Amino acid sequence: MKILIISAEAEPTRNMVNYLRKENFTCETAKDHYTALEKIASFEYDCILLDLSISDMQATIVLEAIKAGKKTSGLIVVSSDPSMPNMTSGYDQHVDDHLLKPIRLSELPTRVSTVIHKRKFEGNKALLINDLVIDLERRTVSVHGIVIDLTRKEYDLLLYLASNRHRVISKNAIAEYLSDDDAINYDKLDFIYSHIKNLKRKLHAVGCGNYIRSLYGVGYRFG
Repeated sequence: MKILIISAEAEPTRNMVNYLRKENFTCETAKDHYTALEKIASFEYDCILLDLSISDMQATIVLEAIKAGKKTSGLIVVSSDPSMPNMTSGYDQHVDDHLLKPIRLSELPTRVSTVIHKRKFEGNKALLINDLVIDLERRTVSVHGIVIDLTRKEYDLLLYLASNRHRVISKNAIAEYLSDDDAINYDKLDFIYSHIKNLKRKLHAVGCGNYIRSLYGVGYRFG
C-alpha cells in the first residue's frame, strides 16, 4: 500500500517512513505544497498523511486540491494542536482521521490501515474474488484455505490489480505504485515483468492461473 507523507519536519518524517516501510508500506514524501501537489496529481496513493508543520496556507492549498481532484486516497491530518479537528471541520468528508503529535510509531500502521480499509474497501476486512481471499488485516492471500507465499511487492501488486478489477493498468502505473521515492526508474521496467511472472506462477499453482491477463504493449488487467 502506497503512502504520501507531507511534512516540513525532516527527522519525524524519516522516522515515520522507516517504521512504515518495516511494516510493508511503500512511502513517498513531500516537504512543501509544491511537491505535494505534483505528486498528488501524478500518482495514486492509498493514504495521505498531511502534517500541519507546513504553513496553514500550504495545508489549505493541499486540502483544496484533494477536494477538487476527488481523490479516493484516505487522508490523515497530523498536528501538535489539540484543536486540530476544528481547523479541518470544513473538510470533514475528506479527512478520515487526526493524529496528535508526538506520534506513537507503533500506532501508526494500524491507523493508516484502518483509514485505507474504510475508504478503499468500504470497511471490509477481506477482499473476496471467486476462490481468492485477500485478507487486508493480515496481508495474506489464500485459496481454499491454502495461504500463498507472496513477497511484499507481490502482495501489493496483487492488491493493486484486484482493486482495479477489469481496468487495464499500464506498466508505468504499476511501477509508480510499487516504487518508493528513491527507487523509481521509468527507463527500466524489468522488475515489473519479474513480479508479474512470479505472481502469475504462484496463482497458477493454486488454480488461479487466468486472473492476471497481459495485454501486449498496453499493460495488465485483473479478472
